[in-house]
Amino acid sequence: MKNHIRVVAIISLVLIVAGGAYSYGVTRSAAIVKPVVTESAHALLQPRQNQAMPSPASASAASLPDFTALVAKATPAVVSIHITEAMNTSSENLPPWLDKNNPFFDFISPFMHPGNGSAAPVIQGQGSGFILTPDGYILTNAHVVDNATDITVKLQDEREFPAKVTGKDKMSDVAILKIDASGLPTLNIGDSNKLKVGEWVVAIGSPFGFEHTVSAGVVSGITRNLNEGSTVPFIQTDVAINPGSSGGPLLDMNGDVVGM
Repeated sequence: MKNHIRVVAIISLVLIVAGGAYSYGVTRSAAIVKPVVTESAHALLQPRQNQAMPSPASASAASLPDFTALVAKATPAVVSIHITEAMNTSSENLPPWLDKNNPFFDFISPFMHPGNGSAAPVIQGQGSGFILTPDGYILTNAHVVDNATDITVKLQDEREFPAKVTGKDKMSDVAILKIDASGLPTLNIGDSNKLKVGEWVVAIGSPFGFEHTVSAGVVSGITRNLNEGSTVPFIQTDVAINPGSSGGPLLDMNGDVVGM
């Protein structure tokens, strides 16, 4: 019995010694690998604790572009274009939705104005454009002035001028107008070949008749082909464009025209 007690005592002593060695070894290892933080390194770790972090709103505002200066400079050179077009009401020349046999024709006809001194009604249309030269040359889309019998250009300062088409290319959908004016503000033509996908761009025009409306977005794609017989590539953007915006400038962040 005594021998049994002695063996248990020896085993307990060994476990105590072994446990002490194990605890000591961990303590020493932790002491050895504990990083030494110098005074300069400690100072680098302090600003986040001592300085207030910027709010999410201020951080977001700092990362977004400010278009105000660009718009203020470009807007005076953007014009609204109002056109009058004589409409042939013979059934073979009307689009399907305006066919006289279509009940919808009775609804739309009140919005067609009678022509001046003629039996044919006229259509009022609207688009946008921008001034190229101080003496009144203006660039717009060809489809804005197609078949127009009268064209009126309205400037930002509310002055209105009759305009005539001096050149038009339907394949590229570009038309040049001329008004009798001088000393006009102009826009610079940029290089659309330098555009990059994701780049910010701004559009100014008259969507739904709301003159000098500004919208912004990014370039979504370049050199797009719509397969409609056009000979020029298109720029795809997510900028809001609506009826009446046609012919208005697409500007890069330098305020240069890179599209229309």
